[in-house]
Amino acid sequence: MQPADPDTHRDPTASRGTSLETHFAPFRDRIIGIDQTFVSPFGAQRIIYADWVASGRLYAPIERTLIEQFGPYVGNTHTEITVTRSVIVPIMPRTKSSRHM
Repeated sequence: MQPADPDTHRDPTASRGTSLETHFAPFRDRIIGIDQTFVSPFGAQRIIYADWVASGRLYAPIERTLIEQFGPYVGNTHTEITVTRSVIVPIMPRTKSSRHM
């Protein structure tokens, strides 16, 4: 079996600079790990991610917002007098009711 070419997963029209590829380039560039590789028996390979409907990949602008705006308040909710509890507990019912499975 021949080693897989790490560029074979890319859109064949990408080198032609289609308007669609150009339009989505800024979004693609913000996907965390978009060009990540792993070592396989066939050498270094790029990760091919095809399950965008179910979960997607980490997207830097969203992750940054979570880290910067929500992250500082994440903590223990079982201590009555903490700031983390006073921020997290009121939003817990909204998060439970918005689950999609």
